[in-house]
Amino acid sequence: MGGSSHTESSNKIDPALMALYQQNYNTASQIADQPFQPYTGERVAGFNANQSAGFNALLAAAADPTATNAIGRAQDSVGSLLNYRAPTIAAPPTVTAGQLSGTDLTPYLNPYTDDVVNAALGDLQHARQVQGVADNAAATAAHAFGGTRQAVLDANTTNDYLRNVASTTSGLRQAGYQNAQQAALSDIANRMAADQFNATGTYNAGAANAANDLAGAGLRMNAAGQYAGLGKDYFNQLSQQGQLSSFVGAQQQALQQAQDNAAYEEFMRQLSYPYQQQQLRNQAVGMIPIQQTQSTKNSSSPGVLDVLNTASHFINPFTL
Repeated sequence: MGGSSHTESSNKIDPALMALYQQNYNTASQIADQPFQPYTGERVAGFNANQSAGFNALLAAAADPTATNAIGRAQDSVGSLLNYRAPTIAAPPTVTAGQLSGTDLTPYLNPYTDDVVNAALGDLQHARQVQGVADNAAATAAHAFGGTRQAVLDANTTNDYLRNVASTTSGLRQAGYQNAQQAALSDIANRMAADQFNATGTYNAGAANAANDLAGAGLRMNAAGQYAGLGKDYFNQLSQQGQLSSFVGAQQQALQQAQDNAAYEEFMRQLSYPYQQQQLRNQAVGMIPIQQTQSTKNSSSPGVLDVLNTASHFINPFTL
């Protein structure tokens, strides 16, 4: 029977490489042992002064009753005109012309007509007397005084006198009557013109009042529209001011947010920098091939045959 044998193998990493591994591990341990470092900077940009001013302006515009009151008053004015009706213009009154036949001419007759007539008759009487004296003188000269010829002459003079009296009296009274008629007709015409003027004036005044009232309604309607427009413009002005402040503030906030984001990214870059460096070391060490030294150690114990052979060599040195 033969003896038993035992082989031992061992691998050893290059000490220099092992030193690098150990150094890299120590660095990683230091990085891992670092405490959590929170970011203390601003992450979200808050509202700035311009935005706050814009918000306050918009809130003030929303709470300002000026525009609402203006629109309310405009609505009240318009509401009061919804049932408006233009005034009705009454027809001018009927004017009836006066008639001369129904006019009393007494007020138009000259109160001195009788005096004028009497004076004229007195003149005619005097003329008759003068003529009578002349006739008597002629009759006396003709030796006919008291005779038939004188009677005929007196009769002719009397007839002429009476004709003159009748003609003068009728003429004077006719003239007075005609003057009274003309005066009455003039008054009738004047009264007619006055009545027409008054009727026309009343109608024109009513038409003017109606036109003025209608124009006043139009002015109130126009004023209501303008009043509402002014209230709206006032509100829009306040809103625009607030929006301008908010717009400027939004631009500033956007810039601040970009700065905050940049600061946070820089913070994160600083935090990741040691890990990146460690990764570079890990990659660099990983690129170096592992160098191992292998050693083998064999050990055996002699068996029965080996002992016999050894013994035979000693017995017979020429034996294999």
